[in-house]
Amino acid sequence: SNDRIVLLGDACHATLPYVGQGANQAIEDAIYLADCLDTHGDHVAAYEDYYKMRFPRTKRIVQIAGLMHKLYHSDNWFVNRALDVLLRNVLRGGAILKQMEKEIINECPVKNYKQYAP
Repeated sequence: SNDRIVLLGDACHATLPYVGQGANQAIEDAIYLADCLDTHGDHVAAYEDYYKMRFPRTKRIVQIAGLMHKLYHSDNWFVNRALDVLLRNVLRGGAILKQMEKEIINECPVKNYKQYAP
């Protein structure tokens, strides 16, 4: 942030499309920023809380997308085979899918989203 300007979504954490989270992260940012602005008496404290809470999660999502990019575009036969096994496990609802659900859905820090819904 810079004075009264704060970035959100792809403007501050552009995400490769491999985990389908770009728009979701922007929505989470907007909801969390609105909540921070409602909670704190001034924009400086709100922006600091917004950054503190959003940075670790968005960093993980961006890193997961980067890893998936490397896996999908690897020329290594072993990596390609491992990706096939990984994707089969995800499609069957195995442990990897559960971990991804935990990371992306269950650990979503936005809890008060309904108050901002139309």
